[in-house]
Amino acid sequence: MEYFQKANELYDLGQFEEAVMTYDQALQVNHKDDAVWFRRGISLGNLGRYEEAIDSLDHALEIQPSWYEAWYSRALYLHCLGNNREAITSLHSALKIQPNYLLAWDMRGLILIESGRFEEALASFDHALDIEPDDVQIWINKAGTQLLLGRKKEATHSLKQALEVTPENYPDWKMLGDMLLDLGQYEEAITSFEHALDIKPKDFEIWFLRGIALRKLGRYVRAIISCSRALFLKVKT
Repeated sequence: MEYFQKANELYDLGQFEEAVMTYDQALQVNHKDDAVWFRRGISLGNLGRYEEAIDSLDHALEIQPSWYEAWYSRALYLHCLGNNREAITSLHSALKIQPNYLLAWDMRGLILIESGRFEEALASFDHALDIEPDDVQIWINKAGTQLLLGRKKEATHSLKQALEVTPENYPDWKMLGDMLLDLGQYEEAITSFEHALDIKPKDFEIWFLRGIALRKLGRYVRAIISCSRALFLKVKT
């Protein structure tokens, strides 16, 4: 126990090499301690030694197969090695044990996007949002997936949901305005751009996009003013 506590202290200090060596000393005392194998695996993962990390986590899971965080961490390191198929399998093991494991659903969605399985990715993000409907990053991940599927209207809805939680996030207002502009929803696009400008008034791109939306509505004087402001800010920067 003394070695384990010392190793954890080293881990908390970010001294992962020393932590691994101290976990090794703890394992010499008790080779069947799943917590030591787990923390050793996480330390190795932080060092980028993913294959060794997976091996250590496998030892932990042999002792305690219901440790869903270990299955999740194993999936993470498999993904880092480019082994997405086995990473998905590990995530399924984690979710079989803990169906409400938000991180696992989110990672599953992201890996499925990389694999081109967009519909399945959307289903994963929906599961995650059932668990935590106010998770902004998952709403953004969902919006990105919908864009990959060409579903801009649905993506705007997802971004709006994200912005209800974090209305101060100007990049999302900018992205929402851009999508609404493409959809021909010019009034809403202008509103989104103005929300973004309230937060970051010196972004020349937003002034320019606002000008385009105004021109589409036939508001030519305001469009010229907005585009002129964009040009002024661009030259100034």
